[in-house]
Amino acid sequence: MMLNQQAPPTDHKRLLLAVGLSVAVISVWQILYPPVAPKAPPVTTPGAPPQSAATGEVAGATPGPSTGSSSPAFAPETLRQVIVPEQFAFEVSSHDGQLSTVDLREGQYRKAAGPDAEAFRFVDRASPDAKRGVFLAPLLNLSIGDALLRGDFVLEGTEISVVARHVDAARKLEVERVYTVGETPHTLDMTVRLKNLGSAPLEYGLNAELRGAQNDKEAEGRFMAAPIYAFESICSRADGLERQSAVTVAENQAEGGESLPRFTDSPSWAGIDNRYFMTALAADSTGAASCEFIVGRATAGVTEAQAAPGTSYLTTRLSLSGGTVAPGETVSRTFRLYAGPKKLLALDAVGPSLSAAVDFGIFSPICVSMLAALRWFFSLVPNWAVAIVLLTLLVKLLTLPLTHKQYKSMASMRRLQPELKGLQEKFKDDKMRLQSEMMGLYKKNGVNPFAGCLPVVMMMPIYMALYSTIQSAVELYQAEMGLWIHDLSEPDPFFVLPIILGGFFILQTRLSPPAGDEMQQKMMLWFMPLMFTGMMLFLPAGLVVYILANTLLGIAQQSYMNKAATAATPVPVPARGRS
Repeated sequence: MMLNQQAPPTDHKRLLLAVGLSVAVISVWQILYPPVAPKAPPVTTPGAPPQSAATGEVAGATPGPSTGSSSPAFAPETLRQVIVPEQFAFEVSSHDGQLSTVDLREGQYRKAAGPDAEAFRFVDRASPDAKRGVFLAPLLNLSIGDALLRGDFVLEGTEISVVARHVDAARKLEVERVYTVGETPHTLDMTVRLKNLGSAPLEYGLNAELRGAQNDKEAEGRFMAAPIYAFESICSRADGLERQSAVTVAENQAEGGESLPRFTDSPSWAGIDNRYFMTALAADSTGAASCEFIVGRATAGVTEAQAAPGTSYLTTRLSLSGGTVAPGETVSRTFRLYAGPKKLLALDAVGPSLSAAVDFGIFSPICVSMLAALRWFFSLVPNWAVAIVLLTLLVKLLTLPLTHKQYKSMASMRRLQPELKGLQEKFKDDKMRLQSEMMGLYKKNGVNPFAGCLPVVMMMPIYMALYSTIQSAVELYQAEMGLWIHDLSEPDPFFVLPIILGGFFILQTRLSPPAGDEMQQKMMLWFMPLMFTGMMLFLPAGLVVYILANTLLGIAQQSYMNKAATAATPVPVPARGRS
């Protein structure tokens, strides 16, 4: 780094450096979270097993044809529901005995406050009237030989399970699908039992399809804020977690050949997620053969009549290991399905752990610790906005040695400003002499002009991790702050917090020593704060609360350091005349 030939390094230049680093961070963020609006045509993966169609929209509806399989004439549909109080509810359809819907019943996710408020329909059927992205019901497909097994199932159940039974007379096979509430939150144990009633062995295959309907407009997100409703396919395999957005899958799919998103290195679980929610299915001990990511309406089992305009349909297919059912034998396979919010504690409790689905980025270890601290603060004061402020205060205290060094350097530079300006005026026509005199002045006073830069660089990962933690925490989804803010994951509806923050930006700038000519000072005093305020307008309110708290703490610390520096500066004593 070289010294400026016309003016010494000042706090404003360090601010410009911080701005440049912030712009770089924003650019990287935009690369990591690009607008997602794939327009890929329906594609059928070569060699893929037959697909099932989505169930009908109304009682008695008949699903459309599946890929490679003719659709049976279904009887009028019946549904059976299981409700887990204050957690979730699920429905099973008589058509194919497949899962139909999942509701989240926890107070945080209801559409309004109160126990009687409507539950959040988290997993739903495809609909042409859909205005927002939605998870489609996961399918656990069973094939006998090369044909997909389809038909009407008889539904029975208990308070914690639904049993769907079907007898295929032609194949002499009895099938049971059992859905049982899991031992951990938001999980279902999905069991498939096959009983061979004939005299010949039957070969069977299984695959799971996790599906999402993405509203492409909502998936575009906002400046500096990752979109909530952008869907991604995820797969945990030997090399770690594979994650691809709908637009990436569409691009890879269009290339074909070796670029086709298909993974065969020991996948253990797979699913569909967005920023806050997910559906995922874990393979049993028999394992899975492959995992595929596919974009397309037909592959997702959505008929033209069910398709919504401006919607992309993303499917994650987990091909499970099949087997053979000997005559008179019963084979049972159980798989664990997770369908709910991406809360780390709940995801860790699933075997295997699904916590890798929470994407904190490169600062994940720091973010996990910060999220634990955030939850702890919430347990003390049950308000997430207050918890954010307390977490920000904790981080500020932990980084106090670094910020103290930064502000100390700023105070030192402030004391030297009059002498620096004198040197600039005296040697304005001799740049080499000016550089030499400035360095001599720094050395004489024990000031390092770059001492304030290093703390800023060292603190950036910490504050970026805090930013990522607050943005990714599903705990803030529809979380009340109070007053006019009812959802910390959405922007302030009246822009009150960003405007207040803008005022404190201006105050913070005034506390810094002036630099440059009058025009540059006005730009630093007004343009930069106004620009940052504009960037804050569309950030989630939870992030604005964090930035506001951090700014206030920074102003308090800077004011204290300025007063301490003023008090420590010796006051010149007038020389007495000789007597």
